[in-house]
Amino acid sequence: MSRRALISVFDKTGIVEFTKELIKNGYEIISTSGTAKLLKENNILFRMAEGALSETDNQVLLKQFEEAEKNHSSGSSSEDYIERIKHLASAYGVEKI
Repeated sequence: MSRRALISVFDKTGIVEFTKELIKNGYEIISTSGTAKLLKENNILFRMAEGALSETDNQVLLKQFEEAEKNHSSGSSSEDYIERIKHLASAYGVEKI
């Protein structure tokens, strides 16, 4: 079984270098839409996650998450986002590290 990494980040600082290191270490890259754009621009091979969060989904969830953080509560929006990412990871056989 190959090792897989699901890449889905808001702050993309350093993600290109990080992803290249994952590939060097034998990982297959699976990406959500917003991160996929950057990977493609940098000629990094990846598989697009079906059912991935769209950039609009990411923006809406991020705003909800930021609001929840401002109010010092975990909020269901951040929990929903995390659950959606966990579901994608599970669907692609990505192990938690």
